[in-house]
Amino acid sequence: MNISDAAKRSGLSAKMIRYYESVGLLGGVGRSEAGYRDFDASDVALLSFIRWARELNLPVARIVQILRAMAHGEDAGPVLRAHAEEITRLVSDLEDKRTTVLELATGGSFPLTSGHLDVIRWRARRARQRLAWLEPNASAQAPRGLEDGNGFRTLRASLP
Repeated sequence: MNISDAAKRSGLSAKMIRYYESVGLLGGVGRSEAGYRDFDASDVALLSFIRWARELNLPVARIVQILRAMAHGEDAGPVLRAHAEEITRLVSDLEDKRTTVLELATGGSFPLTSGHLDVIRWRARRARQRLAWLEPNASAQAPRGLEDGNGFRTLRASLP
């Protein structure tokens, strides 16, 4: 079957299939006489496995390790356990971030020094100055190239 059919059957795009082939996840995919990729049922099964592994956020390097272990009759468990530990760390980090956001949402203070606040205020002032020409009745000049030749430098209130 061609790459389009393999993509439909595996749930991957043709572009991803080409990528997985280029990084070595697909062993020698057959070729037709015209040079087109010629996938068989085992290729589609492998592609489906790769899609499933990527849905679990397994990086390509770990998928390679799993496939290599499976091909040599070895246990892929250590690779999968390492990934599970990484997921546990990520979940813990996300829970910490969620807690911080909820604390801030309920009146907590941002962990900033006065130096941080000075930089934020300075950047806010600069942004207001750069956008001042957008304000109704602004006296600031529009940036070069935004004048229309009729003297319009501000957005009219009637505009949506």
